Formats: sequence, C-alpha cells, structure tokens
Amino acid sequence: TDKADKNRGPCATVHSSRVAVVVCETDGMWAAHLSRELDDSLTIRETRTPRECLDMVTTLAGGVVVCELADNRIDDTMALLLELNLGFPTFRFAVVAARKFARLEPVVRELGAMHMITSPRRVRAIAELIPRHLARLRLPSQSITDRVWASLPWSAAVSTRSESQRVVDF
Repeated sequence: TDKADKNRGPCATVHSSRVAVVVCETDGMWAAHLSRELDDSLTIRETRTPRECLDMVTTLAGGVVVCELADNRIDDTMALLLELNLGFPTFRFAVVAARKFARLEPVVRELGAMHMITSPRRVRAIAELIPRHLARLRLPSQSITDRVWASLPWSAAVSTRSESQRVVDF
C-alpha cells in the first residue's frame, strides 16, 4: 500500500482492477453502445447468461452490472437482479431491454435497478451513472489482518516481513 492509501484511512477508493462494469446480454449490442459512452479507463466485462454474470460478480470487489431483459430468460434475469440487490451491496445495476419490456420498469426498479432503458440511444443515461457510483464506492484497501498489523506500534518493524513470516508467541 502506498503512502496516499495510508493517509486515507482503512478504506481507499477501489482500484480499477478490482471493479468493473459487467454487461450481461445475449449478443454484445448493448456493451458496444455503452463502451462508446464510457471512459476508456473503465473495464467492461461481457457475459452471456445470468449465471455467468453472477459468477463474474463474485470475483470482483464492486462495480455496476448492466443486465438485458430478453424473451427467453426473464425469470433468470429477475432472479439475478434480486440476488444482486440482496447479496452484493457494492454493486449497482441497470437494466436494458427491448421496448416491449417497458411495462416491467416498476418491477425492475422494485428489485433495486438504478435505471432502465429500452433504446440504445438512451445508453448515455446509464453511462453517466456508472462513474458516479464508482466514485462513491469505497472498500478496504487491505485485508483485516494487514490493517491490524499496520495499527500496531511495532508495525514499521514488521512491515518488511511477509505474511508467512509473521509469528505471534502466546
């Protein structure tokens, strides 16, 4: 951890390798539109199924999921939205869909979606929300073990020792 991270306390802004924008869709169209609107420094990871999306989310510390409502998997997508809302507080999600699904917006909002669009022309609205969420996202920059060791009075003396060399005598 560098000096700047230590000055910000136990929570530091999440590093870009630990966060991502995950787009779960069937064909890549929404991700292509979104990538045109986002800053190049943001990582977009594409998945094709809700299960694959959930697996991806579990490997990240936080981010934004953009999930497509599609005819053949509405139930799976709704289950994914519920799981994201209940189990992943460092993630926010938005929904993209064909116009025929516009009537489902109250349902996806109730499940916790920050936004829903039904046209690729409106993807900028989601693109503007993503950096706002990521700017507010703060996670521990160190493991709890590292934070405890760093808070001890002799932490400077042991800071050069690796995790495997740390031994505590009782």
